Amino acid sequence: MAPKCKPDSSDPKEKDAAKKRKAMEVKVDIPEVLLILDNAPGHPAHLDKCTPNIKVLYFPPNTTSLIQPTDQGVISTFKAYYLRRVINNALAATEKNND
Repeated sequence: MAPKCKPDSSDPKEKDAAKKRKAMEVKVDIPEVLLILDNAPGHPAHLDKCTPNIKVLYFPPNTTSLIQPTDQGVISTFKAYYLRRVINNALAATEKNND
């Protein structure tokens, strides 16, 4: 095998190639996430070890009944939004077929 040589840094073609490689590098900012879960046995215990940007916080035992009313508000809001979107898509498809 032939030894690999470092590119000559004084070579203008290599400088251009290095600039292009640097420009193509994508920097992605991954937000930090706080995931709040109840202590149901169905949740995997290793969720907080998946990635460093996810922090898992478990509610203490027997607190589900205290937070359940907030769940109901979120669920009903989501259902209303989803139903509105489905109906709007159905109407748009019907109007498109009529034209």
